[in-house]
Amino acid sequence: YATSGDVSGGEFFVENVSMIVQLIQLPILMLVGQMCVGDFIDKTANFELMGGHRRWEVYLGRAIPAIVVTMLLSLISIIIPVVFMTCLAGWGIEVIFSHFILRLSMILLVQLRLICMFVFFSFLVKNQYVVMGIAYLYFALHLSGIFSETASPMLTITNFNLLYGMGGWYT
Repeated sequence: YATSGDVSGGEFFVENVSMIVQLIQLPILMLVGQMCVGDFIDKTANFELMGGHRRWEVYLGRAIPAIVVTMLLSLISIIIPVVFMTCLAGWGIEVIFSHFILRLSMILLVQLRLICMFVFFSFLVKNQYVVMGIAYLYFALHLSGIFSETASPMLTITNFNLLYGMGGWYT
């Protein structure tokens, strides 16, 4: 357990998860654009379509790896700092571990929703640079705080903001 001056792993997660997730979103969304439509710019995907592959095979052949890789990167980016702080100061008593797993699962589900939305945008515009611009706009809107917890729950930004509200976690 953490001593009186240390920040435990659980407390670190509670206080820093919003910063960690916000910082990884821009590179993750840019990676989605590159992985999904990078081959459309150099016409590799068009040659696959002309070679007799079905359109859904070409799209899924890019979408599924993009989703899997970016979800794994998201999970690793969130877990590594928490594990590091837990190794340094212990888990602590501020957060029950099962609550951590539940909150992490919910954050990853919303992250999956965001990644799938950007996979859709990628195939819609078929230009990785436009997708990067949309990702930057999303990132800027997220950091600006324009969308608060009172905005529509249909927005991914609102879901992230609701998940970051950790005030009730302390016992």
